[in-house]
Amino acid sequence: MFYEKYLNKNPLAKYYIILFIVSIGFIFRIYNFTKLGYWMDEWNAVYWSNPVFNYKESSEIFFYGEIAPPLYQHILKYFFYLFGYTAENGKLLSIILGTLSILLTIIISRQINTNNLFLYTGTLVALNVFLIWQSQEVRLASLALFLCLLNIILFLKIYFNLFNKHSILYQFLYVMITILLLSTIPISLTVVAGQIAFIIHNYFFKGKNKIYILFPVLISCFIFLLLNFKYLTVSVQIEEFHANYEWSFFINYHFRTFFGSIILGAIHLLIIFFLLIKFFKHIFNDEKLLLITYIIFFTYFLTISYTLLKAPIMAPRYVIWLVPLILIWIIHFADKFKNKKLFNIFIIFLTCASLANTFIKLPKNPIPKVPMYKVLHLISESDTQSIITPSKSRPFTIRYINGNEMEWSWNIKNKKFIYDVFENYISINKKFIKNNMKIFNKNDVANFSKAFWFVCLNKPRYRYGIKKSLEIKDDDACINNEEGQNWKLIKTIQIEDFILKKYNMIN
Repeated sequence: MFYEKYLNKNPLAKYYIILFIVSIGFIFRIYNFTKLGYWMDEWNAVYWSNPVFNYKESSEIFFYGEIAPPLYQHILKYFFYLFGYTAENGKLLSIILGTLSILLTIIISRQINTNNLFLYTGTLVALNVFLIWQSQEVRLASLALFLCLLNIILFLKIYFNLFNKHSILYQFLYVMITILLLSTIPISLTVVAGQIAFIIHNYFFKGKNKIYILFPVLISCFIFLLLNFKYLTVSVQIEEFHANYEWSFFINYHFRTFFGSIILGAIHLLIIFFLLIKFFKHIFNDEKLLLITYIIFFTYFLTISYTLLKAPIMAPRYVIWLVPLILIWIIHFADKFKNKKLFNIFIIFLTCASLANTFIKLPKNPIPKVPMYKVLHLISESDTQSIITPSKSRPFTIRYINGNEMEWSWNIKNKKFIYDVFENYISINKKFIKNNMKIFNKNDVANFSKAFWFVCLNKPRYRYGIKKSLEIKDDDACINNEEGQNWKLIKTIQIEDFILKKYNMIN
């Protein structure tokens, strides 16, 4: 672009631009985060990450509750331990990791090509609404993205700079990061598979005798298998991973989700098809882009294969690293056009389209979260701060393995915590803590001598969908709670996902 000559003459200016890009990405990710709600699986995440549990307890609770590697939960738990056990701080960890992933994307782009393309890839990742949404969730996606990008950076280092004086250090770091990545999300084996295929391809087709680089790759996988053997033996029996599979996938390939809209997803997909046709031979000539191509291919190929042969694992968040890699691939291949004016128009179009899409889509998450901030704000403005809920006090989901029902109950002594995941989520909101609110058991209400609020989760939209939640009747637990009780109903407030009732005791 017109400013490239200036940047080449003033290298320090690049760092200011990078700082600006990362800052913009951070602003989008932190936007309104204190008022964002949680989904049910996020309630579970913060419950299992309670700092009151020690390492063994957290591992057992999470394994039997979720049947997944507990690494993310341990990291989240110690983050809570350092900065406070609040719902808002849970989101802060994801926001930090999501923001740092912008910087890692810039580094990968710079490793592939030393020109200024890294500024464009960094901008598009910073503005991507899917990555912004994932950075605002208390789930492992942001950690998986961060570790995956770091893994690729280190692989590029050890493959293309093996005889560097720091090569042993890079190989050690690669092994450690790969173990952490696989222990966070085992589906990332697809990334490692792409790296193995790249090494073998260059050995047989380009005569590059670097097959020994397989050693740190394979040792990482071996250590991962040893550390996660218990999880793996159970997970291979699971037939459901909360990832619905539909044949429409072969039309959009997650692009509708990856880029926040059908139109923008279709544009990116058509761009890829065009670039594949135009520069197919160049894929095998540019080694670093070939690596990115292999990782993208094996991520799709292996997840599709496992889905068709065993169980659906086709959720876009499970393969979140595809988004920055696809953007890197697009920008670096588009740069091969000889007509640079056309390339500049292309970059401006993608940037403006992404920015406009983010402004439109960001306030409207496609799957609405429960508005807990709104509920607590309504209660905080009343004359009572006491809350009861129709709690069932069972934090763990029933799992089905090979057709058999498996449920695990856990008892703990001398630990103070709320057993119900929903009540626990309510209690760790800063609004709840700041206003000294209290949660009571429904059975304790008979001894009350003051007003209280009955807070009931009612046909939540994340479970039924927006349209269906408007059509079905209210939950019985939310409407059949006055009989046989000495309660006087003062007011009823019905908002999204909730029925709130305020009661005074009958004298």
